[in-house]
Amino acid sequence: MQDQSAGPQATAPPSQATISPPRTTQKAASGAFAPESIQFPFQPSPDSATKSPQTKTATTFVTPVWPTAAEAGPATPQPVAPNSVATATERGPFPEDGQQWPSFTPYLTRPQEPGAPAPAAAPRPTVPVAAEDSVRVALLLPLSGPNGGLGQAMLNAAQLAMFNFADQRFELLVHDTKGTPQGASSAASAAIGDGASIILGPLLAASVRAVGPQAQAANVPVIAFSSDRSVAGNGTYTMG
Repeated sequence: MQDQSAGPQATAPPSQATISPPRTTQKAASGAFAPESIQFPFQPSPDSATKSPQTKTATTFVTPVWPTAAEAGPATPQPVAPNSVATATERGPFPEDGQQWPSFTPYLTRPQEPGAPAPAAAPRPTVPVAAEDSVRVALLLPLSGPNGGLGQAMLNAAQLAMFNFADQRFELLVHDTKGTPQGASSAASAAIGDGASIILGPLLAASVRAVGPQAQAANVPVIAFSSDRSVAGNGTYTMG
């Protein structure tokens, strides 16, 4: 006799495996069984409940913990001399709360102190000493200014002629007159200082008048590209 006073026994809830729909198989006419059909939604078969679960390797992620400003302590600033630029390490690694990074704008935009030396101008490229058997010809053209396009075209023609007909002893010294008499005078002075034996140019009559006296004093002939015959004479010749 079973004890009825114990009450109804607790029934365990059906597991995931027991509520899965049964798999059905159909027998083909040849006697072989057809592949099992899977009913959706898919649920594991009862056999899977008895299998041992696969062992999974747990991956541990370590989150770095950075010290707070209170734990790190206040940065000790280094003394900075007046009127000097302090680097970030001198003022501390980071600005405190409510502060900003130091600005370098006042040091970059302030006027130059009186008495400070002016920046030196870029030196003019030096021309090596000419060989004994070389011939140096100076070409004075307006490579800049209103007539810069015409001067550049004439320079291209001169270089083409030099590459086709001149030998290795021929040296062409190109100088920009800037289309002004002052620029032509400076170009002629530089050409004479570089050892030019003849000057080709300038282009404009006013520039030729500014070059003539210097070339005559240095005994350097000038073949100008101007068509104004009034500028010719005293060692200056025109091609126009």
